[in-house]
Amino acid sequence: MEYKNIKKNIISKWKQSISDSIFLTPFDLISWKKTWIDNYGKDFQESFFFGDNYFAPLMKNHGEVSFIANKDLCDYNNILISDPDKSIIQFLVEEIFKDSDTKFFFLESIPGDSPLFEYVNNLSNEFKVEIIDEDVAPFVVLPSSWGE
Repeated sequence: MEYKNIKKNIISKWKQSISDSIFLTPFDLISWKKTWIDNYGKDFQESFFFGDNYFAPLMKNHGEVSFIANKDLCDYNNILISDPDKSIIQFLVEEIFKDSDTKFFFLESIPGDSPLFEYVNNLSNEFKVEIIDEDVAPFVVLPSSWGE
């Protein structure tokens, strides 16, 4: 899996989603995901789902879909969203499960303040949802100057 094989329209949408996203960590950046794919993603099929106000960098392996990366090397993963709306998550999950090979959708290492938890919980009538607390690196927003 080479970065150059990711289509230009996907890279363009990814960059736009990064600049628009209201929930962003260094683990969401294209360069970080590219490094992970190049070093650890040889057995995975990358999948990119996106719409007007979201981008989901996902991978698939043996019927399991998850964020590109793993919880051993990445403390935060999320769907890049510029305008939070639970219908986005519902649509995304339905699209992922349209593939008859998909058995599980793992959303690991989600930041604790992400609305993704609420959105996924709202799908518990249609899908089996299990939320497990994880230990992740602390996340602190630093002031913009020493004086603050």
